Amino acid sequence: MDDDDDDLVLTVEEKKSILYKALNLYTRLHEAGLAHLDLSAENVLIDENNEVRLCDLGKSTPVYTTSLRHLDDSLDLAIFESCVPCVGKEAYMPPEDRRERRKWYFDVLTAEKYMLGIFFMWIWNEGHLWDCSDPSKDEIFNEINECEMDLDKCDLTDNWPEGLKAMIKVNGFDYIYINSFFSFFFFFFF
Repeated sequence: MDDDDDDLVLTVEEKKSILYKALNLYTRLHEAGLAHLDLSAENVLIDENNEVRLCDLGKSTPVYTTSLRHLDDSLDLAIFESCVPCVGKEAYMPPEDRRERRKWYFDVLTAEKYMLGIFFMWIWNEGHLWDCSDPSKDEIFNEINECEMDLDKCDLTDNWPEGLKAMIKVNGFDYIYINSFFSFFFFFFF
């Protein structure tokens, strides 16, 4: 799929299939212990048969660690906290990545879940709703951000499945692991 392909129209079933396959790949990546941190339409390859592959793992990090750089005490297994200055591309960047983070660190799983939700929105919408996840630079993102990412209040998403809209609500999935999305996915989409 390509952003420039204006003639492309996917059926609801094709969209569901792509979402399912992308979620499956993403889950397998997390089960292998890696966070992608650059999930975007450009980094998910979809062929003419809607087969899906992930690429560009250049920003990937471990999902879990036993030592966090900013803590002196050794830990049991903990969610990895990254200090990279930028995550993902502008349209996919989690809002907390733009705000000052606690000691400049952020939870990689929270960022991953947000980017997965934005990718799902891109597939369903067949394009981005916004160009940049900075409220000061993008009017549409600002409107959705002011509604606390509640897509039920957005006219552009009136016909979307409720489950898809729920995926990026603020704090909606803080304690859910990526593989838990499978049961959520089937509940809302099938």
